[in-house]
Amino acid sequence: MGIGGHVDLRELAERIRAIEHRHDVGVSPCFVDEPAADRIATSWAEIDAELGGGLPADGLHEWFGMEEAAGRRWLPPLCILTHLAWQALDHRSLSPWTVWIGKSCHPYPRILIRGDDRRLLERSLFVAPRDVTTRLWAIDLALRSPPVGCVIADGSALDRAATQRIQLLARKQTKAVFAARPTKEISELSAAQTRWRVCIAPAEKGKAAGSVTPRWKVELLRCKGMRPVKVPREWRLEWNRAEGAVHLSARLADLAGAQTPSRLTGPARRRQQTA
Repeated sequence: MGIGGHVDLRELAERIRAIEHRHDVGVSPCFVDEPAADRIATSWAEIDAELGGGLPADGLHEWFGMEEAAGRRWLPPLCILTHLAWQALDHRSLSPWTVWIGKSCHPYPRILIRGDDRRLLERSLFVAPRDVTTRLWAIDLALRSPPVGCVIADGSALDRAATQRIQLLARKQTKAVFAARPTKEISELSAAQTRWRVCIAPAEKGKAAGSVTPRWKVELLRCKGMRPVKVPREWRLEWNRAEGAVHLSARLADLAGAQTPSRLTGPARRRQQTA
């Protein structure tokens, strides 16, 4: 049956197992939790430091958002996903092609260009599967393709078994998968290496409506191998239209009114002066 033919999940699983048997691809659950040997720097210094150098270059990373408004459909964080696709493209150990799977994850071509740099646009392949079954199949095929280094996918409606299959194959093939999912699925079980929540951050006061820069609050919900903490791991990001990139914005602590050096007094000021 050709790629365009209809297959159900059982047949899909059987085909994948047959391929894995031919190529000796193991599916031991312990393989999921092994520490990543290679990482993709996000260029967001505080986040990279928290992650030990960046996102694992061989794994599944889920991004939940943006929050659905009443009567409006879910929108994936395309600017953030595009930024990560650029980071993966510049990562020297990965293959050059990026595959975008699912119409909801297809960005406007213009945001895939940075100045005169058209590499991401020229090395992107856009796939529009008709349902979750063919989406999973397309992700599987992309991960097994040697020229592909990064997959951006609509991850909505993927169950625990599907995410584990993707995570295992991404680790085996040394590929990065960035999956966008609606916030209503945040409680679903998943084998993803990392999980993130993206919310729209309020605009800065005093900015005119036409000059507002898109800003987001991102929260690291889970990272395998990292101990849970009581304080949320949150950062603010903003879109730089001129550069076609996402930058780290002010820290939440600063926005909340954390002390600045000029406000420090007594022992705190002396410690800062001697640091």
